[in-house]
Amino acid sequence: MKSKKKKAGNSWSLSEILGGIIVISLVGYTIYVGVTQWLEDKFLDSNAEVATAIIINEKNYIGNSPVSQTFTYSFMFYVNGKAYKDDSHKSNLNVGDSVKVEYLPSYPNFNRLAEN
Repeated sequence: MKSKKKKAGNSWSLSEILGGIIVISLVGYTIYVGVTQWLEDKFLDSNAEVATAIIINEKNYIGNSPVSQTFTYSFMFYVNGKAYKDDSHKSNLNVGDSVKVEYLPSYPNFNRLAEN
C-alpha cells in the first residue's frame, strides 16, 4: 500500500482556512463591540444631553436559557421629532415607566440610561 506524501510548502486545507476566518471574525467582532462601547461611554461622559424616555413593550432576552426567559424592556425617546430606542439593561423597569436618558446630540443612537 502506498502512502501519500504531503507536498512541501504551505498548502492550507479548506477547513483550516474556514476555521481561521471564523476565529478572526469572532476576535474582530469582539474588538469592534468593545471599542464602540468604550467610545460611546467616553463621548457621553463629556457631551451628553438628557431626555425623558418611556419604557416600551419590547423585550430583550438575556442569554439563551429556554427555561428562565429573563429579559429587559427597551426604552424610547425623541430628539427633534425622531424616535430612538435601545435596551434599558434593567430588569426592574416596567412598561410605561418614565426614565432619564443621556444621549449624544450629534448622534442620538449613542445613548444610555442616566444614572440617578
